Amino acid sequence: MDAREAEATKSPWPSTCATPAARKRIFCQPEVAIGIVPGGGGSDRLARLLGRDRALEAVLTSQDYDAERAEQYGWVTRAVPDAELDDFVDGVAARIASFDKESVLGARAQINRSTLPPVADLRASWAEFVDSVTWQGFQARVP
Repeated sequence: MDAREAEATKSPWPSTCATPAARKRIFCQPEVAIGIVPGGGGSDRLARLLGRDRALEAVLTSQDYDAERAEQYGWVTRAVPDAELDDFVDGVAARIASFDKESVLGARAQINRSTLPPVADLRASWAEFVDSVTWQGFQARVP
């Protein structure tokens, strides 16, 4: 990366969540590091995926996690090398598409009911996020 590219990737935010220039897959919840709370369901869903302790670690530290660690923690289903990704996705999609549509949708609905946060929780988290952008700590970081 030359000096011009480095300058273009500079951010006014703390150094959390690697930039695309890093050319690797990074998972991060950077909100706390910049003075706000997650919004849009990130922390609501993350606790269900990772468990309470790991979700607290990810959210409160705003740490970067590579794809392999994200897979270990359950943040992603599977870490697949770029060269294999298209074939993997095509294979999964073709297999699911070969099944009865009603059974696929029914099974998905059952899993969603037991694993996704209720809409009321998502709305509450969104409201907390909206409030957090007015907090002094965040406002001090806004360029």
